[in-house]
Amino acid sequence: MLHIGTIEARTLPERKILWNFVAIYILSAFFLLVGALSWLLSSILGMNASLCDMLLLSLLAGLLSASFLNFASYYIAVFSFKFGLDPDNDTIPLITSLTDIFGVLCVLAAMKIVIG
Repeated sequence: MLHIGTIEARTLPERKILWNFVAIYILSAFFLLVGALSWLLSSILGMNASLCDMLLLSLLAGLLSASFLNFASYYIAVFSFKFGLDPDNDTIPLITSLTDIFGVLCVLAAMKIVIG
């Protein structure tokens, strides 16, 4: 949106961006499916896993990861835009790499919260 001129590079995201953030949070409901499939697989393998814990763990990890992704991608994009960097070569690989690392940390944090 920065490169096509529909938003401006600002310190605080515009309303258009906030609606994109909301859409990402709504799509995070997909993580419930991940939790349900994880529970099903653990049940097939004979593990004692609570469906509620698996759903809560996957949803919490997904929401934490989505929160990070929303803000990190916005501010990395703004930074790269201000310095004239190509988003395909700089921004996207950086966000992908950070999300890989932070996603694992979110799962571990959610496990600590849910399981204890």
